[in-house]
Amino acid sequence: LSACMTMLTFLLSHRNIRTDYSAKTSSKGRVKNLTETNSEAIKLPHLQHKIIINLGMPRTGTNTWIRIMKFLFPEGGEFHHIYGGYNVEDLSELLLLGKNCSSDNKLLKYLSIPPKTVRALTDHPAFVLAPIAGDFPNVYWVHVTRDIEPHIDSTLYMMQKWMRGRCACEAAPLCTKGNLALLDRLYYNKYDIVGHMCRNKFNMSAIPRHLVRKVIQEHEEQTRRSLAGHPRFLHYRLEDNMTNIVQKLADFLGLELEVPSNISFHENKAE
Repeated sequence: LSACMTMLTFLLSHRNIRTDYSAKTSSKGRVKNLTETNSEAIKLPHLQHKIIINLGMPRTGTNTWIRIMKFLFPEGGEFHHIYGGYNVEDLSELLLLGKNCSSDNKLLKYLSIPPKTVRALTDHPAFVLAPIAGDFPNVYWVHVTRDIEPHIDSTLYMMQKWMRGRCACEAAPLCTKGNLALLDRLYYNKYDIVGHMCRNKFNMSAIPRHLVRKVIQEHEEQTRRSLAGHPRFLHYRLEDNMTNIVQKLADFLGLELEVPSNISFHENKAE
């Protein structure tokens, strides 16, 4: 597995970014207002078969984003804040081969087979999928970013609160296997960030902030390059006005509705 991840990391850093987006987006559907009944809305073609992937890194309002998706699609659907229905081989193959991976790849099916209504995914593995977005022009790709210093603070908070299990091994600082091991290799521990945490016994001030900043900035740059020119790509910032955010998402997804000015979804305001 270690050798496989080493090769995958190398290939991803040298992978050609596809930007030939010839597919045309569909025309907007119609939702007249927020009070339209579910029974009426569910018949509208624009409410069906959408796959929406949020490429934003953890700590960019992923809980909020899922709540917004559920608001925009009240008739229901597949809403995943973290998706576990795949294995490390699926993710490795998809990142290396894109749409050309084996037909039984679970993530290929996730991105290719239309849902009955809507399928929305955020957090992992969503935030690592930018390099292969060009292979899926029919997917709606969203990229949420936030101010860098609060993002670093929130990432360190997340690591201290939820990643202590990474340090349980006696022989090595990392104990993760499978999907999490790959995600650590590509992002969380790309520059030995988790190693710093483990060696310093969760003294988060001992983690060099410039390394966390580098991981975040590299992810944002890779995402921008990968999605440049994609016909279904939307970027917004977490700090934007919430009404504007929801309205942008509604317009992007072809939902003609007027979002209330006092709408609020933001969770974890202290983080």
